[in-house]
Amino acid sequence: HLGASLYLREIETREDGPPPPVNLAAEKCHGDFLRGLIEQRLVAACHDVSDGGLLVAIAEMAMAGSRGVALDPVPSALPRNAWWFGEDQARYLVETDDPDRLLTLAQQAGVPSGPQTRLGYRAIWRRVSAAQPGTGDRPMAMDAAMIERLIKESLPDAQVSIEDLRGDGDHYAAHVVSGAFRGKSRVQQHQMVYQALRGRMGNELHALALQTSVPDE
Repeated sequence: HLGASLYLREIETREDGPPPPVNLAAEKCHGDFLRGLIEQRLVAACHDVSDGGLLVAIAEMAMAGSRGVALDPVPSALPRNAWWFGEDQARYLVETDDPDRLLTLAQQAGVPSGPQTRLGYRAIWRRVSAAQPGTGDRPMAMDAAMIERLIKESLPDAQVSIEDLRGDGDHYAAHVVSGAFRGKSRVQQHQMVYQALRGRMGNELHALALQTSVPDE
């Protein structure tokens, strides 16, 4: 859906067209399904597909995790810009070690899945550098307190809540609320948090499922 999208505004300098339709039942269904996958430890990382569309979400996850990306040709009659940059609600990009099982569970739960979904599982793949060259050792994991401290050093007003998703000190979910996000796109908000972590994504910190928002007025 390209109407009222970030692509339309930034690339084509237009702001016409209706925004994506809202389906609260689908939003809840997909969110509950994803939360269940996280609780079962079937998800290493996830990212909502919103501002900027699928390709922006893939790029953000790849850069945050220091990983390479292999993209298949667009498997659709849609124009490429609509496929890669279209925006819609209740869509998520997921990293998993078991895509076949996840797709089966999605089908059983009535959550739409297909080539676009599979792309997400396949696209975010091998870590480029998980340790210092030649050492063969993985960097020491970060704890939640350090993640919170780094974020607050860059965003002093931030309210930070962090959950260790696997209990391994390596896969976290974080919700960051800051007035500094006001007027920023979701992409820009996430970039501010990643910058606060000073290059630790993909090294000490393997995976971070990130949510950002501004304080209530």
